[in-house]
This record gives sequence, structure tokens and C-alpha cells, in this order.
Amino acid sequence: MTCIFTIKLIIAIISGIGSIALLIAMSPHLTIISICVIGIGIIVPYRWVKAATHVGRKNSRFSSVITSFLLDRLQSPRLVRLSNTADAEEKNYFILTEKHRKLSLAIQLLKARIILVLEPTIIGSSLLIFYVGIVFLKMPISTVLLYMAIMVRIVPI
Repeated sequence: MTCIFTIKLIIAIISGIGSIALLIAMSPHLTIISICVIGIGIIVPYRWVKAATHVGRKNSRFSSVITSFLLDRLQSPRLVRLSNTADAEEKNYFILTEKHRKLSLAIQLLKARIILVLEPTIIGSSLLIFYVGIVFLKMPISTVLLYMAIMVRIVPI
């Protein structure tokens, strides 16, 4: 598995370097502007992505806690009945599931916030690159569109 990952990493690096070299050859000025715009576009939602990752890990751990809680109780239902702790167990389960629900909601809100900011940023930066390329750098539309197609190829890398 690590061999496949290494090969994919090498291909991604070579593809990224080749694409950036092609962009620089097409328009060094537009490439610098693109790198600045993309850098700003990455920095803005970064803290939300980091927060979503943190909450997601916390949510996974909490899922494990709920699972082990249920397994412990389901393995010994007689003990729960005999010790007369069914109400307390139900209350504990409700507390655990409520915390889990709140964490899941927090993750969904962070994801929505990221998408809400990222999509307009991508569209706006694409329009900015298109506008600067045509108006200020006097590039042909076909060259700007080719430039943007290469940029779209680089984004997943």
C-alpha cells in the first residue's frame, strides 16, 4: 500500500510542478496573482477546517464512548434490573446521546460555513483571474480559458 501511495505522491508532485511551469510560461504575472488569490482563499477557511477536524475527532471518540456504554449495558441487562439502576442508565444514555448530537450539529454547521465561504471565493477568484488576464494583461480569451483549465487541474493537488 505504501508503494502505491509513494507512486501517487510522485505523480502528483511532477504533475503539479509541470502545471505550474506551464502557467508561468503562459503568463508569469497572472501566475503570481493567482498564487496570491489562492493563498488568501486558503487562509480564510483554514481555521474552520481545523475546527471541523478537531470536532470530528471528538465526535468519533464520543461515538466509541456511546458504543462501549451500550455494549456494557446490553451484556448485563439482568445486573441493571437487579441493581435497580435502569433510570440512572437511561439518564446517562440520554446525556451521552445529547452530547453526541451537539457535536454532530457543530460539525455540520462548520461544514456549511466552509462551503458557504469557499464556493463564492472560488467563483470570485476565477472571475478576478479572468478579468485581470483579459483587461490588464491583454491576453486572448482562449489563453485565459486554457490558463484557468490548468488551474482547475492543479487545485486537487
